[in-house]
Amino acid sequence: MLQKVVVVAPHSLSKSCVYCHQGNNQGVIVCEACKKLQPFPTYPPDFFELFGFPVSLEIEESSLRRSFYRLSQQTHPDAHSQTDELNQLQAAKWSTLINKAFQTLKALSTRLEYILESNKPLSLPPSRPPMDIAESYFDLQETLSEGPNEKALEDFLTKLEEQQILLETEWKQLASDWKQSSSKQELFPRLKTFLDTKKYLSSLKADLSKRRGVS
Repeated sequence: MLQKVVVVAPHSLSKSCVYCHQGNNQGVIVCEACKKLQPFPTYPPDFFELFGFPVSLEIEESSLRRSFYRLSQQTHPDAHSQTDELNQLQAAKWSTLINKAFQTLKALSTRLEYILESNKPLSLPPSRPPMDIAESYFDLQETLSEGPNEKALEDFLTKLEEQQILLETEWKQLASDWKQSSSKQELFPRLKTFLDTKKYLSSLKADLSKRRGVS
């Protein structure tokens, strides 16, 4: 089950090393010049920036994984085991953050939750399931309360598949509009509705699997 991602508005990474002051437009975690690990920031840096990506609905997992492995090698506590205790503590904090960021951005639902929460839009639609499928599910529950009914289950599964096809179509359009839009916040209401619908349909599918004894 997906866990809710709790975030504070992200900050940018420092663009220069605190030790030798050499710059890096992508932000510094380990300085390329003096090779020193930077102090862990007071405020959490943006997860996308950590891996060198723009804020995006879609991420190529292979690219994300390559960046994750590179940063993991740089910040893993084992790589700093011969340094002082403070530096080892900084390495552990960086490593934990990088792991959390990777898990958040890797999965679609947690990635979208992160985008919504970290941007803190002023107004979003309330969480509300699609009425057609919600009403059909309520009818199915009433039917099944009277006893097993395989046909009713199959009919509902067909409706669920239709909703998932519609959701996939909306996702493709939303991802396309995001790439082309200069004002991302205008898309946040649609993004929120998409995410709520995706999670609702997933919960229905999981419940039906339990009812049918599918692990």
